[in-house]
Amino acid sequence: MQIRWACFGCLLLLLACHAQRKAPALAEPVSIPMHPVPAASGKDIEWFELPATDMDRAQTFYEQLLGSRLERLEFPGVQMAFLPRYHRQRVSGAVVRTSYLPGPAGTLLYLNAGKELGPMQARMLAAGGRLIQPPATLTPGGGQYLLFEDTEGNTVALHSPMADRNEADMHDLHWFEIPVTDLERAADFYAKVLGYPLVSGEVNGYPAAFLAHAAEPGSASGALVQHPLRKPSQIGPIAFLYCAEDQDRVHARIVQAGGSIVLAKTRIGDVDAYYSLFLDSEGNRVGLQGPR
Repeated sequence: MQIRWACFGCLLLLLACHAQRKAPALAEPVSIPMHPVPAASGKDIEWFELPATDMDRAQTFYEQLLGSRLERLEFPGVQMAFLPRYHRQRVSGAVVRTSYLPGPAGTLLYLNAGKELGPMQARMLAAGGRLIQPPATLTPGGGQYLLFEDTEGNTVALHSPMADRNEADMHDLHWFEIPVTDLERAADFYAKVLGYPLVSGEVNGYPAAFLAHAAEPGSASGALVQHPLRKPSQIGPIAFLYCAEDQDRVHARIVQAGGSIVLAKTRIGDVDAYYSLFLDSEGNRVGLQGPR
């Protein structure tokens, strides 16, 4: 699995360590404005992957959706097609065919749709996607979004923020949501794993716990969300959280907090970066990625 990341070595791993603080899992409720306006700011996610069972079909779909060619690399047992901004020091990801299975549950990724949803919605339908939820407002302060099913069966969101952005600075991903069945338990788990308290709030009226950079302009961040129709899962899209610490230390906290390690720390090609996979307290498959 190491070689599949060789072309990713040009990405800089920026961001400072999350401070280790003893605090309750949920801080006091506040209004959290989401600002998916690109800037040289913090991020809670480093990478994401969209699983596929038919790589040619999936790559064709996402190229038509994004209006851009995806760079394709193939190794024994692994095929990857990289989204447009993976080489620009932005939060990006890839369509991946490996042992990961696509599916409608698990982490919900909000892909960058630009200034308006309409053009990308039209391309999504023309490419063979299925509209699950029509355009709606993402609150608080999060612009417009829609949900669709891709050709592989993944449920994915398209997102267009309300504010103007510099096109050159935009991420491929604006926001992500990790579904939970017990928000208090999940917030406690991630507080112990990440080393800081999450902040309680709501996303579209549903209880949520926000990660560290959720209120920072230009951040690529997300939240735990307790939604009756979105279930935790080991299949579907994968979010790789940014990890500045040695991942072995984080793994110890994951196990102590009630999670389990799916894939041990693995070096990314020849660069000083590593990734791993774990199951959280809710049964989601989540990744870590960072310099140690």
